[in-house]
Amino acid sequence: MKITKVESLHADGGWRSLDFLKISTDEGLVGWSEYNESFGGVGVSAAMTGPGAATYAPVVEAMKAYLEHVNSRNGVNGKPIRLIVQDDGAEPSKAAANAKKLLTQDKVVMLINTSLSSTYAPMVAEAKRANVPLYFGGSVCPKDTYPPADPLQFCSSAFGANLDSQGALGFVKAQAKEPVRIGFAAMAIPIARAEIDYAEGLSKTMGMTPVEKQISPPPTPDYTPFATKLKEANPNWVFSWSPWVSQVRTFEALRRLGWNGRYITWAHLNAEEELGRIRDGEFYVVGTNAFFEDNLPVHAEIRAITHRANLKYPVSYLTEGFIAGLVIEQVLKATPWPASPQKALAAMKDGNLRHAYFDIPDQMRANATGYFPYTPALPMLYGLREALDIIDEEGLENVIARREDRLLLLPAGPRFSLAGEIKNVITAVAKSHHYWTEHVAASGRPP
Repeated sequence: MKITKVESLHADGGWRSLDFLKISTDEGLVGWSEYNESFGGVGVSAAMTGPGAATYAPVVEAMKAYLEHVNSRNGVNGKPIRLIVQDDGAEPSKAAANAKKLLTQDKVVMLINTSLSSTYAPMVAEAKRANVPLYFGGSVCPKDTYPPADPLQFCSSAFGANLDSQGALGFVKAQAKEPVRIGFAAMAIPIARAEIDYAEGLSKTMGMTPVEKQISPPPTPDYTPFATKLKEANPNWVFSWSPWVSQVRTFEALRRLGWNGRYITWAHLNAEEELGRIRDGEFYVVGTNAFFEDNLPVHAEIRAITHRANLKYPVSYLTEGFIAGLVIEQVLKATPWPASPQKALAAMKDGNLRHAYFDIPDQMRANATGYFPYTPALPMLYGLREALDIIDEEGLENVIARREDRLLLLPAGPRFSLAGEIKNVITAVAKSHHYWTEHVAASGRPP
């Protein structure tokens, strides 16, 4: 008797998914066996192709790599995580169709958006109709995820509407030594257009003069016409907030036209690698994720997991996807079996996800009882006290590290002494020199 056919069959039993193995023989005997029981699935609609693919495809691939790593270690609570990815090409109609399929056919317990903001509205509508949580992983955090948040919407991305403009323009104001004439650039997608309009209004309240705003369609083969309009307005700063391709191509077009002002934009996952390519001392990126150059323990973890998955993208592109994978893992760990959207929603509202060691809310809750929540990190507390003393004594505007030609001006309190600190000073100078010469070399002046 010989085995003639082996089939793997999948069955959706509501919010519970089962897989069976069917073995057929040449004598007509057939055997069945259940071999896998998994979560109902996590559904992703992502811009794997189209104008947003360079930004969003690496997020999904890193997300998949992390969850495959989790599954290789017996999954979550002994069950594998099933990630179902649908390509929407950043098109609203495709995102809507994806969401409907994932909810009605695949019976996912949560939806994930990893795409341009043009896909947000249809996915939000489908999530609300089905009462299923919608998580923005690698996408810009919409304002509905901020407190008081929409009860079905969640986000972990390193960039968020309004907050990014506040941070970027705050930096501009702190750095500028002359009146600020500022231009704005964005891609013609809903969230980027709304954000750049917000930034334009915000700049007026900060004493800046907005001189021009250019909105380019996706995709744009040539950014020269938009850059020309900006240059003609003679700004000394330009702020752009859009997908990376729009941000960097507008800047490069400005430089080709001879504009030599300062340009600030958001540090998407492409930023670390691109800084080394651009090498312009007046090109600034603002972000919340640590660069791999910092070589933190979590960077080693990301490198190891994504290397085993043999991903084609630079490792510096993979942080957002790794974070999304962590979130999915933690949510499902807190979701009782059998999983359902309602249980996953409760876990997302109440679950304890991984966070930084020094957590202010933890401190405040514990301090109310007179107890410190973990073994005290004394150097961090000493550093925090010293930093607050410096701000109080010197004024916030005087404690920002800066350079003047070849001088590196570092903040130091009145109690600072070089004795015993020479190693730290040398380390700070060495790291700063490395960044200036290798990553953000000054244009036209020595580092």
